[in-house]
Amino acid sequence: MNRKSILATILAATLAATLAATMNVTAFAAENNTQDEEAIKIVSKKLDSLTLAPSAGTFTYYPQAGASSGAVTAMPSEFTESDLASYADKIFELVNKEREKAGAAPLERSGYLDEAANIRAMDCASLNSLYVNGVPHVRPDGSRWFTVLGIDKNYNYGENAGQGGPTAEIRMTSWMNSAGHKANILNEDYTEIGIGCAVSEQGEIFAVPIFYRP
Repeated sequence: MNRKSILATILAATLAATLAATMNVTAFAAENNTQDEEAIKIVSKKLDSLTLAPSAGTFTYYPQAGASSGAVTAMPSEFTESDLASYADKIFELVNKEREKAGAAPLERSGYLDEAANIRAMDCASLNSLYVNGVPHVRPDGSRWFTVLGIDKNYNYGENAGQGGPTAEIRMTSWMNSAGHKANILNEDYTEIGIGCAVSEQGEIFAVPIFYRP
């Protein structure tokens, strides 16, 4: 069985087990904010224009690099498969915008990597966490994240993983404020990307881009 067939089999089984039931998507109200007034206005404006549901729980929002952060509490809600696809598409767009600003070539979207990234997002959603026994980038069975690609040693792939974020824009802001995640996004050696999104039973969204360099 080739790598794509393996991924398709795993994806079908995991999808059935972890995708939440679909329902209409609505924006949420910010509660118990700790931002200053200007930051709250920024968040509120984003919330008013949401077309995607947020994750449940609390997400730390950074208005801009170096600015004070605050917590935005999101009410639990559920995403449709179309919502998740749109969230992933927006991340792809934003990744290439950041690369363009940095002078790096745009990444191509890979269907093969999309499948792997979706499985990884569902790994995280099944645990409602980015961590397994306190360790990131590990699968629920304890194996390294890249085993999703059918390999046991990794020289060509990178992974970002994110939990929470009412919009793809806010998710990207968080990654760009993290040195390691930003390095993956702007790495000039990478040529392809796949993006997966999944939601846990608790309503938390998980987004996982996987990067490839030849």
